[in-house]
Amino acid sequence: MPRKNMKVLMKGVPKMSNTTCKPFIEIYLTWNLEHIIYQNKGSSKTVFPNLTQSSLHTIGDYQEVLTGDLYIKVRHNGNLTNTTMCWIGFNTTFISDIQVFPIETLDPDGMRKDSWYPPTFEIKLESKPICQSCTTELKVSQRCEFC
Repeated sequence: MPRKNMKVLMKGVPKMSNTTCKPFIEIYLTWNLEHIIYQNKGSSKTVFPNLTQSSLHTIGDYQEVLTGDLYIKVRHNGNLTNTTMCWIGFNTTFISDIQVFPIETLDPDGMRKDSWYPPTFEIKLESKPICQSCTTELKVSQRCEFC
């Protein structure tokens, strides 16, 4: 099911450089990982100091329609290089309006043991379905033109 207004939030602040983090996101369609459909690196000037580990920080806000298999990379905008912090792969049909990915469900697996990440670290997605009437139980031929 197509979704819109995808907001990506981060809970907990990794100690990426000088105990700060400048996160940004990249969204890809999984069948074409060479092509970024959204990136907000230019807006990642915000530095999150390692102070509020329990609050949520918005790190991406994509307003267009997203559908199908997606791959989201959360990256750190470092002074010299960009570092991939974590990534998530999912299909828009199978996520809810609010979907939480705790550190145990994020890739790469090694980040759980890395002291840069607090144990409360998580990525939260908030989005809205395009259509309120179509469900996954409907046959494709019964769905509206968007779904």
